[in-house]
Amino acid sequence: MNHETRPESALEEEATFFENNESSVHDAVDDAADDAAFNDDWGDPPATSRKRPLWMALLAMLVCLYLLFSLRHDLVYAFTTGEPVDLGDAVGFASTDLPDGTLVAISGIRNPTRGIHLNAAINDRNVFQMMGAPKVFIETVADADKGQDRLTSERFVGRLRNFADVPYYNVVREFAAFNYGIDIQEGAILVQASEKPEDFWYIPILAGLLALIALVNAYLVTRRLWPARS
Repeated sequence: MNHETRPESALEEEATFFENNESSVHDAVDDAADDAAFNDDWGDPPATSRKRPLWMALLAMLVCLYLLFSLRHDLVYAFTTGEPVDLGDAVGFASTDLPDGTLVAISGIRNPTRGIHLNAAINDRNVFQMMGAPKVFIETVADADKGQDRLTSERFVGRLRNFADVPYYNVVREFAAFNYGIDIQEGAILVQASEKPEDFWYIPILAGLLALIALVNAYLVTRRLWPARS
């Protein structure tokens, strides 16, 4: 039986390798012990927290308050109940003291040949002047007006608006003057028959959400500016 013999140089190299590794292990253990002792003496380093800048909370609160202010008329109209205020016949209508957003009803003849079509994101609208009533205009949904090409007496129920305060007032005014020779008189009203109180069911939900966000950010701002004293 043959026995292999290992050279003495190989044995010396193997012994040196284990000695070096043993020294490295001892050094690693010593370093770990030193780190543990340091942590015990000084404690763990404090955790860094990233807080949202104060101006972002202020901005969010102000934006929510602004949106709530702009929704105030829609919010009041959404809670309107009861029968509409009857303005009577459009012919001979002069003025009214009712505030914007009042649910009203008015009767008269709408001339379909002098309607102004307005494109909208959801439902296109038509705006008509009532015959014999230079201060009364009606807004309806365009799809609901299809097939109505005759002069008929109708009763319109909707939201009362001062026509001059409507965003598209100048567009309608210029179009009516150029195409039909109609001059919209000062104090003219617009009855938005396309808008009923029940159509604004989402406004209270939106207002409540905006109010909640504003309150949360107001609390965060107050806590940052006046922290609690221990």
